[in-house]
Amino acid sequence: MTVCVLLLSAALAQGQYMGRIGGNETYVPKPRLLEPIVDEVDLAGKKSLLFRWSPHEGRSFGRSYYDFRLYKGYQMLEGTRVLKRRVPPKEYQTAVEAGKFEKGQAYTWSLRQVYRGTGKSDRSVSSFKVIKK
Repeated sequence: MTVCVLLLSAALAQGQYMGRIGGNETYVPKPRLLEPIVDEVDLAGKKSLLFRWSPHEGRSFGRSYYDFRLYKGYQMLEGTRVLKRRVPPKEYQTAVEAGKFEKGQAYTWSLRQVYRGTGKSDRSVSSFKVIKK
C-alpha cells in the first residue's frame, strides 16, 4: 500500500494523468518539449518552423496520437487557436509553415499524448515571440 501511494504521489507531482483500465490505474506522462522552447524565434528566410518533442515519455505501445495545438498569444482558447493537428504516434515532430506566424506576435503551443483506453496526458506548453531579423 505504501509503495502504491508513493508511486501515485510521484506521478501526480510530475503532472501525469491518472486513468483506469479494468480497475487498474495507469499513468500517461506529459510529453517533454524540445523545440522551440525559447523566448524568441527568428523566422527570417525560413519556410517553416519545426516543433519537436521527446519520444521517451510514456510507452509507445497503445499510443494513438499526439494532440498538437498552436495558439496566437498566451491564452489557450478556442478563439485563439491557429492550428490543431493529430500527429501519428511514432512521429516526434511537426512543421508549421512560416506564413502562419506574424512578426512581433506571441504564440503558445501545447502537446498531449493520447492513448487508447487510457485517455490523454496533461498538456505540455511553451510560448515564444516571433521575430524576423
